[in-house]
Amino acid sequence: NTPIVDGMPDGWRVVKLGDISDFKYGKMPKKEKIKNSGYPLFSGYGVVGYYDEFMFANEMLIVVARGVGGTGDVKFSPHHSYLTNLSIIFLLQQEKYKYFLFQQYQFRNLRELDTGAAQSQITIENLSRHKTILPSHEVIDSFNCFFEPIHNKVLNHKQNISTLKNARDKLLPKLMSGEIEV
Repeated sequence: NTPIVDGMPDGWRVVKLGDISDFKYGKMPKKEKIKNSGYPLFSGYGVVGYYDEFMFANEMLIVVARGVGGTGDVKFSPHHSYLTNLSIIFLLQQEKYKYFLFQQYQFRNLRELDTGAAQSQITIENLSRHKTILPSHEVIDSFNCFFEPIHNKVLNHKQNISTLKNARDKLLPKLMSGEIEV
């Protein structure tokens, strides 16, 4: 029952991403500091190792900024992770936009911003100029009440899957060798 004004629901607006967020590139990790345990080293494509330090305690909305098969993908980083230079981090002025933007770009990525010639690349400048549609604050708040519990369940399931995979990887060789019996 929302009235349409200039082709959009009343209260919705077109904004440049740079009007609602600052952006920061991840950092190139030092190879000698990459370990087998610690804080996840997240490239945007996935966890590529572990580090002794993290950049952000909370999960961050990121866009994969460089690489062969994923430039433009919008994802969440793991909590307490170190983000590599393959990603650009959204430093949103209002944290409540993160779930809506994620959902908006999850299946319709930002690949259109790719300006790389020899290698795919999205720049902060192009990302800042990109226009997007934002709903009213009431719609954002309502969306977050719906989406956040689902998102948290997904994170919990992913953590459980990771724990179970680690247990499998430790137990399976022992079962196969006969070291332990069922």
